[in-house]
Amino acid sequence: MTRFQTLLTSALLSLTLTPSAQATTLVDQGIAMRDFATNLLWLDLDQTNGLSPNAALSAFPNFRMATHGEVVTLFLNAGFDGQFEVPNTTTNFDAASLLTDLLGTTASFTVGGVPKTVGQGWADDGNVFREPFYEINYPSGQAPTGRFFGGNAFSNSGTQAINGVGTFLVSQVPLPTTLPLLLSALALIGLQMRGKKRRAAPA
Repeated sequence: MTRFQTLLTSALLSLTLTPSAQATTLVDQGIAMRDFATNLLWLDLDQTNGLSPNAALSAFPNFRMATHGEVVTLFLNAGFDGQFEVPNTTTNFDAASLLTDLLGTTASFTVGGVPKTVGQGWADDGNVFREPFYEINYPSGQAPTGRFFGGNAFSNSGTQAINGVGTFLVSQVPLPTTLPLLLSALALIGLQMRGKKRRAAPA
């Protein structure tokens, strides 16, 4: 079973294990994360850090590049308050921390004496690419803060690679109506394997 098939199977089986009350929850799936609000599977940013969008898509052919709108929706679902640029505040720290835990980070550096941890990636915004990011700041002697920025616009052929910038890649999780077929297939495989074991057992 390929890595993508393992991720997809995990996401499908989580339909039966996750209550509907958690429909907007972001759930870790190993090297990916599932957003139940949009039914999208997001590849961890650290998997594509330093790769150009084209190279990222080549390395993970079962995923596609996320649109800028999908990334902003993800940020909102994580708990940020805003549409494009969210101020750097303590109230946004929890949302930034959640995405850091679930999608990973692409860079850590210090600006003006303040350490920062960032998760940044390319996203498709029609005729241009943007590189939205979420960020945690750790000012000395103060509570940590968080923010997100929707990203500046760049003309990008998909070949530009920047260390510290990944690519937001997503895959659509099949709708719940396909789950009975999956479970039936798994049950059939189980019965077949059971039958083989019985026939192979010594008399």
